[in-house]
Amino acid sequence: MLLRTYGPADHEQIIGLFLLNTPRYFHPQELQYFRHFLKENMDTDPYYVLEENGLVVASGGYYIKNNVGGLSWFMVHPDHHRKGLGSQLARHHLQILKDSNLDKIVVDTSQLVYPFYEKFGFVLLGTTLNHWGPGMHLYSMELEPQIIRDFAD
Repeated sequence: MLLRTYGPADHEQIIGLFLLNTPRYFHPQELQYFRHFLKENMDTDPYYVLEENGLVVASGGYYIKNNVGGLSWFMVHPDHHRKGLGSQLARHHLQILKDSNLDKIVVDTSQLVYPFYEKFGFVLLGTTLNHWGPGMHLYSMELEPQIIRDFAD
């Protein structure tokens, strides 16, 4: 499994990955925001892919703004769910964020995925019903950097 930075040549595979996770984990209307993210944020918000045999099987990014770090747009190919790929990306990104001496680390997710982030010590701050679309609720979570655990296997 190769972890590397996202590049323009990955665009179609990443969009395909998003669509494979829709509508289970993403509301269809989120696609426009994801496309915008890929087009406009690559210089400021690092995005990574996990590649296996030339195929992108997982992706996710992080950002740092105003001394706050965050995780963004995590997704795993449905054939590779529950194989630890999301955890591998999260540990990688959280280590970078931990080393950045931030005030806090956040993630905005849904009711479907928030238990994944709880495994890393994120706590739920609040929810907003139907934020991402009908039936897809926003779960805002936070992790204080001083309590970040060792993310090694």
